[in-house]
Amino acid sequence: MHTIADAIGNLHGVITRKDDGKKVGKKKKSVVDLKILETQEPVKSVKEIVCVLTTAPVASAAPCPFPSQNVCQSAKVLDEPHRSTKFTASNTSRLLCDSGMHDGWYRFKSNGIDVAMPTSCIETDHCGTITPIWFQGILPSAQQGAVEGKGCINRGKEDYLLFAYGGTKCCHEDLQICAKNCNGYYVYRLTRSPGCSISYCAGDQTACAYGKYGRNCAFDLYPKMTSQPILETPKCENGNLQFRCLIPFDSQDNKANFNVTWMVDGKPVMDGRTHQPIIQTLTNGQRIATLKAYKLAKNMGKRAEPPSITTSENGTPQLITLKTSIPHCAPLGSKPSCDFAVEIKGRDNSTNDYSTAGCSYTFIYNQINHKCEAKIKIVATRDFVKDGDKTHTLSFKPIETAQNKHPSLQNIMWMKH
Repeated sequence: MHTIADAIGNLHGVITRKDDGKKVGKKKKSVVDLKILETQEPVKSVKEIVCVLTTAPVASAAPCPFPSQNVCQSAKVLDEPHRSTKFTASNTSRLLCDSGMHDGWYRFKSNGIDVAMPTSCIETDHCGTITPIWFQGILPSAQQGAVEGKGCINRGKEDYLLFAYGGTKCCHEDLQICAKNCNGYYVYRLTRSPGCSISYCAGDQTACAYGKYGRNCAFDLYPKMTSQPILETPKCENGNLQFRCLIPFDSQDNKANFNVTWMVDGKPVMDGRTHQPIIQTLTNGQRIATLKAYKLAKNMGKRAEPPSITTSENGTPQLITLKTSIPHCAPLGSKPSCDFAVEIKGRDNSTNDYSTAGCSYTFIYNQINHKCEAKIKIVATRDFVKDGDKTHTLSFKPIETAQNKHPSLQNIMWMKH
């Protein structure tokens, strides 16, 4: 039995034998098929074998209309593993959004490894966002240079979305973007997304949820706190008043580091020299942060106990105790001294009460709680005028030292409080 091999072509080949005018065979073939055509009779003489091959047109893309010279080196790197097509929005509360992106060239990476935009439809709730953007077009070869494509925005499968946004399913809207092959990786000319949560997809690697890392995403990226830090009562140590903040975390875990920010009334304590927030870093198993009280200058103050009283004219005197907000610490070799005073300012309903003008009270050191205190006696005098109940407000001016000119170092933190 004799055979004649059919030619391999993109579409089909036609083979004929012209010895007796009869056609030996005709077969349409696919791109990758190879078929051996068999004859049922000996081939005596093959005068002519004609093989007709046709090729399919090669798809091409339009050149990018934006400048693309040296963009392989100058493109901004976006290293965000959660842009992966395998990372769903249900795994995070931090949805990605590219509405703040500046127009320009970008290079996608995932943990340092180059990744490319997907070139087929991506379902919603993937790529770490609600509405993903995928690349519709042909990614170019290195010889083609930068080519134009579409950034397809997929808003969902529902039919009404076609009426709301137009376009087609899986590409309701499109953004003008470009791609360039940089011999091993791609860079993309991107524009900002039209809203949130809409972002570009890149890569198909497995990405851990935020705060997780390692094999099977089994490890915590940040230490997990099971209880709040503990602020101890400040103590005098070697003549200095110190605050201690305890971090309730395993001290044997040397990989866990902590940044401790000291705050008063919800605002960071500022360093008087650098004018920056005071932040301490605990490493190598350290779990206690300390702060010397002088760092709290202009952050300490006083409090009144009780904060309000009710009294009647010619009634029993009431006592208000004014205390410093933290203990008072004396330098080594000296006795504690509350060398400062406070002045009272009164208001009777909405008018100033000048009867309290010039009233000043000096603080006295309390050896039990180690705070400075001032005792103020309040008496409502009878004026024989029926004017109903009144609200009398006492406010206390900033603390001044008794000398008022040369405050001692131990009292300087109380100035102007």
